[in-house]
Amino acid sequence: MNTKLLLIAGTAITSIGIYSASTFAASVTSQADANVIAPMTITETTPLNFGDVSVDAVTPGTVILNATTGVRTITGGATAVPGGANAQGAYVLGGVSGKTYSISIPGINLTDGTNNIAAVFTNNAIGTLPAAIENIGVGGTISLSAGQVPGLYQGNYTITVDYN
Repeated sequence: MNTKLLLIAGTAITSIGIYSASTFAASVTSQADANVIAPMTITETTPLNFGDVSVDAVTPGTVILNATTGVRTITGGATAVPGGANAQGAYVLGGVSGKTYSISIPGINLTDGTNNIAAVFTNNAIGTLPAAIENIGVGGTISLSAGQVPGLYQGNYTITVDYN
């Protein structure tokens, strides 16, 4: 008899446990979305050129190229040499209108194969694409050592743009 009573009590408790758990359960069906947008693009239309310059044997100098206007400013012992083809770099950014973005241009060394000139870069990007494309300029500053060895100094720099 005790066994029957235990079996009946156990079944009742199990039924109550199952019944009470399902009484408090709830569920909802939700929707997940993903909006795939066009990746940002960047295309060079005019290469950056600091132009022809000379530097004093004693006094170092700098050449600053404005990212918006292309105006070249010379300081210290540097001298602008007429006839050089200085120009700010020009680029076209592409992407989704109204999206914000960031731009990064790390500094580099321009080299003639042996000697270096430090270069840092600036840009006039506004940070929000006003349309599907935006034209931007890149300028910068090169730092010339006193008595910098004459030669053609070149280097490749990387511009990285991405949505914020």
